[in-house]
Amino acid sequence: MTRRNFALCVVALTFMVAGVARAADEKKQPYEGTWKWTVTFNNNTREQTMKLETKDGKPAGFIVGRNNTELKIEDASFKDGVLAFTVSRRGQDGNKIVSK
Repeated sequence: MTRRNFALCVVALTFMVAGVARAADEKKQPYEGTWKWTVTFNNNTREQTMKLETKDGKPAGFIVGRNNTELKIEDASFKDGVLAFTVSRRGQDGNKIVSK
C-alpha cells in the first residue's frame, strides 16, 4: 500500500459509534473493543483493524498497519457518538504523514 493510499484510507475512515444502553455500574465506553473494516483502493482490498480502550478518560489505542506495525492513535476524542483521532507515520521518503 502506498503512503498516499494509506493516508486516503485513514482520512476516509469516519466512525459513528452508536450509543448503547448500559447498566449504570458498567464503565465500558461504546467505542471500546476491536474494530475491523475493509478498504478497497486501486482494485486492491485490505482488511484494517483498530483496537480501542479508555485511558485517562479518553479513547486510546492503535491501528494495525502494514507488516503488523501498531500505529498509535493520538489526539483522540469521543463526543456525541463521533470518534475523532489522528494517526502519524513516516513515509518511504522519511517525511511524517499525519492523517485525521
